[in-house]
Amino acid sequence: MNFMLGFFVTIVVNRWVTQFANLGMIDNIALFTSQLIKGNDERGRNLRRNIVRSVVATISH
Repeated sequence: MNFMLGFFVTIVVNRWVTQFANLGMIDNIALFTSQLIKGNDERGRNLRRNIVRSVVATISH
């Protein structure tokens, strides 16, 4: 019984790690975007927002 439980837990953890590794991290892209596109005006904010939204949409296909 212990062997089967250990095997099951190993499979579940490996699947979770694989999913987590395949998830894209947008932190770096968001930071780079905020540094490269300056400005507190509406246009700059919308441009930064749209870039990050596009990256999130690409990752979550």
